[in-house]
Amino acid sequence: MTILTNKTALPIFVKNFNKLFEDSGMSQRKLSTAIGVTQSRISYWVHGWSLPTFVNLYNLSIAFNCRLEDFYRED
Repeated sequence: MTILTNKTALPIFVKNFNKLFEDSGMSQRKLSTAIGVTQSRISYWVHGWSLPTFVNLYNLSIAFNCRLEDFYRED
């Protein structure tokens, strides 16, 4: 198991988030409404400009029906 930093976690998160987001079939607008954030916040995550807070990550896991660790899995 590798200890992650924000710098090393970002590209892993972006790859996994975008895959889960694509698989969900949701639009940015629908996802933003579902988890209570702005559509621009979703765009930040899609493009890797920031990482979500823990609460947003938790809500994303509910929206995508996945586990928290799925966002940081290195396959």
